[in-house]
Amino acid sequence: MADIAGFAYDQLVKDQLEEERKTKESLEKRGEWVIASAGALLTVLFGLSAIVTGVQDYTLSPGARWLLQLAVLPFLCAGVLAVIINFPMTLLEVSVTGLRAISDQPAYWTAPQEIGLRRSAQVRVGVLASARQANSIKSRLLQTAMALEVVGVALVGFAVLIIL
Repeated sequence: MADIAGFAYDQLVKDQLEEERKTKESLEKRGEWVIASAGALLTVLFGLSAIVTGVQDYTLSPGARWLLQLAVLPFLCAGVLAVIINFPMTLLEVSVTGLRAISDQPAYWTAPQEIGLRRSAQVRVGVLASARQANSIKSRLLQTAMALEVVGVALVGFAVLIIL
């Protein structure tokens, strides 16, 4: 039976689903990186503020103060988005009930192999579509979080230019 096209299609669907699961894992790891980097950059921001305000007779200019205050917001938003990236999302998966029905009914086991291949592929395509939709959302959140970090870094950079 290995000479039918269904085996190739079945493997294609399996490969795509595996790739999508790896993408999910990668997005969540990068989301964790955004959380860590936003926290580190905020720490630098507050450290800079402490150093500047700790110097005797130094007054932070209103422009620099405003930019530093404004810089907190994109870092905070990036961190929140990164946490959301790691929220578990409800994905379409094969139900235990469905698997039980397949394993309990002899008609499924005695049907031609092509039918089993096609039905398995159809189920995996449904799972794949659900995973891709969830990963698309996570990807947009990650892109937004990273862009917000860039904005935060730029604001801190402009504040440092004013201070220096």
